[in-house]
Amino acid sequence: PSSRPRVTFQVLGAISRDGEQHNVNSATWFMSAMLVISWCNPKIACCIGTIALGVGDPAAAFVGSKFGSIKLYGKKTLEGTGAFAIVTCLATVAYLSLFYETSATDMALISVTGAITGAIAELYCTFVDDNLFVPVATGAAVTAVMGQFDIVPKSAAWR
Repeated sequence: PSSRPRVTFQVLGAISRDGEQHNVNSATWFMSAMLVISWCNPKIACCIGTIALGVGDPAAAFVGSKFGSIKLYGKKTLEGTGAFAIVTCLATVAYLSLFYETSATDMALISVTGAITGAIAELYCTFVDDNLFVPVATGAAVTAVMGQFDIVPKSAAWR
């Protein structure tokens, strides 16, 4: 038998979560999500799905673990879910403001749609890792509402 798996576990074990040594790790789920949303959604929805997981999920974990007291579902708290939605919404507004020309109303509707969808997906996702489900659900929701808005990239380099 090869000694590679043992060496890999010794090297990467320090940065992996408990239980990830024998299961699919979070990075694999995340990369799978990136593949799915890039196949099924426009670039803007892919980026917003990534924002939801990249900033919303850590905000929910931090706020929920430090300040969460009102349980909503399992170990998930109202405070953590609220933090997810607020931080994702603000980060999405920043992203849209930097890279796209659109009205404030359209920007708000897209941002709120992504933030609420991501927060609900993170809250109730029990059947698959949230690193897969949150960006896919968020990207799909944003794609669904985007067709009604006029969004133009600010620079030809971003098209």
